Amino acid sequence: MKAEKYLLNLLNQYKSFIPKEEKLLLVSEKEKPEVGDLRRLETFPPIYFVVVGKIDFYNETLFKCVVLTEEVELGYLGGTPLILLDELKTLLVTLPLWVYLLEDFLQKYSTKLIYVDEEKREEVLEYALTRKIPLETVQGRYIELVAKRLAPYNTESLLTFFESLEKEDVQLIEVNQNYFKLYEDYQYALAATSKNVLKGSNWFGIIERLEEQARLILYLPQEYIGLKVKIRLGNQILFEGILETDKIILKNLPLFSDYSFLEEELDVQV
Repeated sequence: MKAEKYLLNLLNQYKSFIPKEEKLLLVSEKEKPEVGDLRRLETFPPIYFVVVGKIDFYNETLFKCVVLTEEVELGYLGGTPLILLDELKTLLVTLPLWVYLLEDFLQKYSTKLIYVDEEKREEVLEYALTRKIPLETVQGRYIELVAKRLAPYNTESLLTFFESLEKEDVQLIEVNQNYFKLYEDYQYALAATSKNVLKGSNWFGIIERLEEQARLILYLPQEYIGLKVKIRLGNQILFEGILETDKIILKNLPLFSDYSFLEEELDVQV
């Protein structure tokens, strides 16, 4: 009980530091973000990211960033990956959160601190993807608060990125819903929160839910245009033919609670 009260005091203190209108500070020396960066968002209280992936389309680059915090007692859930910033004498703990941020945003408002090797990046990403947020605890409330602080920047980055993609031509493909029956049960074994932004080894996708069906807006590398491609779901071929544009819409998908299985099961072959 004493420990919970102590954590609650820390949470309330953290809340008191957050201004009603959060402000970001422009960095004096801009440095282009890269996968492997550990960056600090220049706000107060500060928020940290490990850049674990990026998606390039046309003139926009979107980075996938796992969130870290220096609020060790509020962020540590047990078995949590840690990163020590020796020069700043700061210990960071990984949160089970990730966001998507544009290159321009990271370059303007965040500072690169260190490089994180691939092994550590995989560790923090695996933790962020698989660790459930204990919503009933003080730590869970803290993590939700951090997510709320980041939500506007994540949303703005995604909307800007999607708007740039919407300018392109599209190729429509209607799929057979029977191909998805194998995955009806699999969907419930995945993440507790529905995932609408998906990424495969050579594709990027967005799920759109309609009243009676869903569709997957699939973005492929520009260099695939004019080539013969095959899109497979497991052993089933959804499309085989010449790619006319790098944007494909797979329509007539069944309505599922989660489509994360597509990241493993949907394969694009050239």
